[in-house]
Amino acid sequence: MGRTWHPTCFTCAGCRRVIAEPSFATRDGVAYHKSCFRELFHPKCVVCDVFIPADRSGSVKFLTHPYWGDVFCPTHDDDGTRRCDGCDRLERRGTSENQFGELPDGRALCIECASTAVIDSASDAPPLYDDVCLFFESKDMPLLPQRPPLHLVPQEMLNDADDVEGWHRGRTARTRGLCMFQEHRIRTVERVPNVNGGRGFSNSSGFPGLGFSERVVTRTAGHTVNAVVVLYGLPLIAAGAILAHECTHAYIRLAGGYPRLEPKVEEGLCQLMALLWVENAALHGVSRERGGPSSGGGGKGGKVSAPAPASWEEANAAAMAGYVANQIRTDRSEIYGDGLRAALAAHNKHGLRAVFSHVRATGRLPPP
Repeated sequence: MGRTWHPTCFTCAGCRRVIAEPSFATRDGVAYHKSCFRELFHPKCVVCDVFIPADRSGSVKFLTHPYWGDVFCPTHDDDGTRRCDGCDRLERRGTSENQFGELPDGRALCIECASTAVIDSASDAPPLYDDVCLFFESKDMPLLPQRPPLHLVPQEMLNDADDVEGWHRGRTARTRGLCMFQEHRIRTVERVPNVNGGRGFSNSSGFPGLGFSERVVTRTAGHTVNAVVVLYGLPLIAAGAILAHECTHAYIRLAGGYPRLEPKVEEGLCQLMALLWVENAALHGVSRERGGPSSGGGGKGGKVSAPAPASWEEANAAAMAGYVANQIRTDRSEIYGDGLRAALAAHNKHGLRAVFSHVRATGRLPPP
């Protein structure tokens, strides 16, 4: 270290006690007891609650959750350690705190996510559906008076429905929501005049004969949205984001006038609405009662509020909103991730109403 101390002055920067041992650790030119240095700076596994040991080369290898920052041993990535289905955090071992609960279909939830889990279609889902629909109305995108029924279903049933619909065919990520709709098509025969240049029939006036060619044209006459389906057991914010996404699919079909959109355009709009709803929920909270406001600020009854966290529930809601928004923004897929970024850029420049109007008229996003 290039400096000299009296024996009683050479103290640990961690515990402030004298360092009497012949070996010690340093960091940024400051000395520490080895034990203090380990407690302060050595990575500790969030799962097994022990300091991660160095390998034979002296390197300490560990993994870090990309959002939560939790540090864990590399072995836990594939040794069967359970991950929360809501927030992706790993389950801690050997402690009664932060133990996971298990849903009937085998998915695990941490305490934080289980505390707001949307389980039942009859009691949990309607207030959240009201909140999302009120948010759409505040953006001049009402689903009423033809609001589709909402069903919370297990993963297996959702997968079966998705296979029938075929909308997510080729997608590798797990499907958590679905808008089930029918497209009504009509086939008509058009007769187009065809002047045959004098060859063939002619009329009594001596003009060249006219013929007709026929063609069959298929047109979309409208849509029926049969249901909006969301995976049950997700935490409130995650379920609301998926519901907002699927409601955008429903809105595009119920509003009418939209051409058949490329998946990247439609999924980008759906992800945009999901992100905007999550950001609104982070600011104003989410109603847990029927008819509760979505875009207002105050009110205590039945709300999971996010601003200025002052309680465990509020801090949890704010943390989940941040996590879900980050998942939407950092999606690397072409259709969902790039689609969201293109839609968000258009929204930031033109506004939401102008974006949807342009898509309805042209089938494409306006230039950013």
